[in-house]
Amino acid sequence: MTDSMRAAQRFWNLLDRPPEFNNEESGRAWALIMAECQGEAEMDIDTFLEFIRHCCKTHAYSAEYLRNARDPAVTFKRNLSTLLKRFKSFKAALAAKADRESKLTKKADRKEVLHTPTKFNQVEV
Repeated sequence: MTDSMRAAQRFWNLLDRPPEFNNEESGRAWALIMAECQGEAEMDIDTFLEFIRHCCKTHAYSAEYLRNARDPAVTFKRNLSTLLKRFKSFKAALAAKADRESKLTKKADRKEVLHTPTKFNQVEV
């Protein structure tokens, strides 16, 4: 299976398998659209599949309008630049959150080290 066909199939699955697109003609058309979108997005296939998941499941607004579109793949392509901006913002926010949590953890670890008794200030009873 080609990467573009895999992306088209994932897109269809994540949209809860709309029956009107469950045919060979739609599969080929969607695969071509996914290939174009992946090229424009300049993503490897794994990142592109993550991007598709974000659009169809994680981001509620885009998930809703893609499901309600007359042709979800065409709508995906037409709105690709906006979807990419949202995805990049989402990824940046996740990275910032992880960075902040890492800094807070390091800070908490430093405080523990500072307050840990050493053999010099331990009192024997």
